[in-house]
Amino acid sequence: MKITVVFTVDVLYSKQKAGITFKMDNRLPNLVNLNEDPQLSEMLLYMIKEGKTTVGKYCKGSSHDIQLSGALIAEDHCVITNIDNIVRIIPAGEAKTYVNGNEISASTILHHGDRVILGGDHYFRFNHPVEVQQLKGPSRVSTVCSDGPKDFEFAKNELLKAQRAKLEEEIEEARLRAKEEMMRGIQIAKEMAQQELSCQKSEFEEKIKALEAELEEETRRKQQQEITTLKAASKIQELEEVKLHLQQEIQLNKRRLEMETLATKQVKSWLYYT
Repeated sequence: MKITVVFTVDVLYSKQKAGITFKMDNRLPNLVNLNEDPQLSEMLLYMIKEGKTTVGKYCKGSSHDIQLSGALIAEDHCVITNIDNIVRIIPAGEAKTYVNGNEISASTILHHGDRVILGGDHYFRFNHPVEVQQLKGPSRVSTVCSDGPKDFEFAKNELLKAQRAKLEEEIEEARLRAKEEMMRGIQIAKEMAQQELSCQKSEFEEKIKALEAELEEETRRKQQQEITTLKAASKIQELEEVKLHLQQEIQLNKRRLEMETLATKQVKSWLYYT
């Protein structure tokens, strides 16, 4: 049951300036308000004229066709176009605009019965009389009847469900990003470890080469020393042999000299006595 609201002339003028219509035009599409209090739902009607309808914050001097109050309503919130009975809603910048619970960021076609939420706290149901006439038929009528009216609770739950799904999607995306970052971190750490290991391996190989060269030089030096020692020993042995030979020769010469001396003495003695 709807309550009857009586407005003064000033209030009526103010609401008309804000885009609220009090006279129904069955030819034009419109937005009707949805409220948490069923008695306040479908009390405000906003007609969507042919061409462009601008929506923005209610303030002094505003020229928007539809003016809404609230902290979440942007100064220029969105534009609704009605061209050849095709109605589109285009959000302005980052102004929060939802259709059937889903936040939109680009031009979106509105269909009869769609739920439109502006700024998160202004709920509407979109009505499109021409579209209803075009869709009349046995199958479409049964579908529309089975759907039934979409009230505030339906629109609110629809928004919460979509936001929950979006939040879960964002959480999953964040989890995947964290996993990717972790995998990249592991890969970077692995590459750094491999690079460090490669550097250590190169340093180790250089040290081994240096030690091998040093060992080779030491071996060569020792071999050279051994060769020199062997040559010296051979030379000493040769000198010893020469010395021995000379000593033997001296002994022979000495004996020969002694024998010659003895023989000379004997000859002299023989000559003396003869």
